[in-house]
Amino acid sequence: MKVHCKSGDNDMGWHVRKYGGEYGFNFKDHILDKTLYWCNIWSGPNFSKNASFVAYEGKQYEHRQNWIRWSIRGDGIYQSINGATPWKFKYHWYGKL
Repeated sequence: MKVHCKSGDNDMGWHVRKYGGEYGFNFKDHILDKTLYWCNIWSGPNFSKNASFVAYEGKQYEHRQNWIRWSIRGDGIYQSINGATPWKFKYHWYGKL
């Protein structure tokens, strides 16, 4: 999997992870809920699946101390907030509706 996440102010760079690997980053939220991070993901054989998605948008969450996790799976991208289960399906891979 290849991942590239960034905001208007910070570029987290390109990272490659093996199956089951992890990638994470921390940041300070803007006091006026203006923080927005998005990620581009490539996965699968020859990185044939790709998606761009909003990984964090401050105005979506009522608490500033959220722990937001993403799981990249064969059928799409799932989210868990503060360890909640089950994970919620959030995004399809491009071309897979």
